[in-house]
Amino acid sequence: MNAINDPGLSGVRFLGRTDRPQPTVIERQTMSQLNSRLFFYAFALLAIALYWSGLKGPFVFDDPLNLEPLDQWLSGQANALEIVFGNQSGMLGRPVSMASFWFSAATGGLRPFPFKFGNLLLHIACAALAWQVARRMLARDEKLAPHAEKIAVAVAALWLIHPINVSTVLYAVQRMAQLSAFFTLAALWVYLSARVRLENGETRAAALRLFLWFPLMLALGAFSKENAVVAPALCLVLEIAYFRNPSSRPALIKLFYAALLLLPAIAGTLLILRHPEHFLVGYEARDFTLVERLLSQSRALMQYIAQIFWPRGAVMGVYTDDFPISHGLLSPATTLASLLALAAISTAAIAFRRRAPSFFAGWFFYLVAQGVESTVLPLELYFEHRNYLPSIGLLVAVAGLKDLLPARWRFDRPAYRIALPAAFLIAAGGFSWVTWNQVQIWRSEDSLTRNAIAQHPHSQRAIISAASLAMKGGDFAQARALLKRYTDDPILSHRATGYISTIAASCWENKSGDPAELDRAAAHFAAPVRLQDSLSFRYLLEMVDQGTCGTRVDNARIAAAIDKILQMASRQDETSKPKWLLRIIAATAYTRSGDWIRAQEHARLAWNRAADPAVGGLLARIYIHNGHKQDAIRTLAEVEARVRGFERVAQGELEEIRGLIAKMPE
Repeated sequence: MNAINDPGLSGVRFLGRTDRPQPTVIERQTMSQLNSRLFFYAFALLAIALYWSGLKGPFVFDDPLNLEPLDQWLSGQANALEIVFGNQSGMLGRPVSMASFWFSAATGGLRPFPFKFGNLLLHIACAALAWQVARRMLARDEKLAPHAEKIAVAVAALWLIHPINVSTVLYAVQRMAQLSAFFTLAALWVYLSARVRLENGETRAAALRLFLWFPLMLALGAFSKENAVVAPALCLVLEIAYFRNPSSRPALIKLFYAALLLLPAIAGTLLILRHPEHFLVGYEARDFTLVERLLSQSRALMQYIAQIFWPRGAVMGVYTDDFPISHGLLSPATTLASLLALAAISTAAIAFRRRAPSFFAGWFFYLVAQGVESTVLPLELYFEHRNYLPSIGLLVAVAGLKDLLPARWRFDRPAYRIALPAAFLIAAGGFSWVTWNQVQIWRSEDSLTRNAIAQHPHSQRAIISAASLAMKGGDFAQARALLKRYTDDPILSHRATGYISTIAASCWENKSGDPAELDRAAAHFAAPVRLQDSLSFRYLLEMVDQGTCGTRVDNARIAAAIDKILQMASRQDETSKPKWLLRIIAATAYTRSGDWIRAQEHARLAWNRAADPAVGGLLARIYIHNGHKQDAIRTLAEVEARVRGFERVAQGELEEIRGLIAKMPE
């Protein structure tokens, strides 16, 4: 039978064409959005599968320090307000992040799983917001707009499974970085929504978004982690990229930038100029200067970019304190090359801004989002979690390069219908493989440490972690061999900590430490005092207090060694945290050895505007012991001014000190 005359095939045209009406534009958009949602859900499930085995991995680095107050809350010694508002991280205390940690502890206890599982859920939520923000950005790009939905969800999917985010998701306290990114993305979504409302003449709705919802998202982000303050500057990047005519810029937008970008920038600059010590004092405890940090960051940024586009899982992680310092443009030579590369890409992005707005937007999104942690602040040189938000911009920039291709290279050509999905699958497969392997490393302290010492043999953190692990396993020969790397380090400032750690190893092994190592630590010390120096002495003091080190290494010897070190660091500002921490350790050691006069001297110098209230509490107790009632009363008043009413533990301490003062003779 002839198919054309077959009544069962009456709706079929020759060559497979049909009489059925083609989908409308709205129907195609609805289908595209549904497919995008299913696509995103599939990658969310993939992310859960990739990360699941690492969710029970250990707390690392400053996790215990930040989460320790939660243990006090669980035991009834502290209230929730103390947890939320009592943190000392950053300039703002990060109460939003601390509230989220409190919720994790309240629902799952103080175990790694509830914290890391919460991070994973937040990671998926951030990816969903990244998808929506990227979609709105690309919809403003004339050439990419027809494919904005597909490109945006592809960007979000790749970012969701990218291995550079493993050290953020599985590092519990980096939820601070995640929450900051989440609210920054939410702020950008609000801004782009307001811009659409303005174009549609909905001025009131736009104003509500710009001056209520945006500041709210900005505040929540900043109280999660301070780098969310870049949100208005990121909006400016999008404004320049996609809303190109300054003469037609609405008055409401000009007011927005005046109120939320210009005035805060002026106020912040004046504050830094008036009180530079509040922002730059940390350089006194670093091995690098402000100029050296800025030079080093050019290399760090280029290395981040390399890891984003070609991730090398073995060298990734958090043991990156061995990142070399740039002492000059040619020391190392890659410093100048990195600066030139960053300048060249930035110049190209500016030159092609009109032709490739998404390339411009994505690239400067990356740079601006790095603005807080990768510029002047005296932070460590290199951490992967600094790319958590910025890397989204970099992926958008790559998509934006399509605008620079010849017009005949269209997405709808048959060759590209095959090539582009194939390229995406290759990238997704590669990222998934590296992420899976990274997650396996994060499953245990042993695997983390062994990988770190293999890939970063000069990392101080890796050496200390590996030596501690060896001591826990009873392999003291391995521990000594590792610590010898520390004591033989060509960087003199590292050696003092190495000798202190060697004493700790001897205490573990023989229940007796060698006091000569204390003398070597003092002799090899090079100013300034660093945080690792303070932490090493605090750990040693705890071991002595527990009776682990026998009688040869005692409190008096530790205090004397610290005295020598502090004398060599006399030019370091007393408000430097590592220095006042070391003074408090010395004061504690002197009180335990019975020398309360020297203890008072150290505690008095440690009690300054930068010190914790607990320092003042110790000083007041020392004054009480030494019979200085008026000094104790004055110090107590100073501590009371810094302690808030809801801090139950601190208030209990103050009440006890008041009772002791009341018993003192007039």
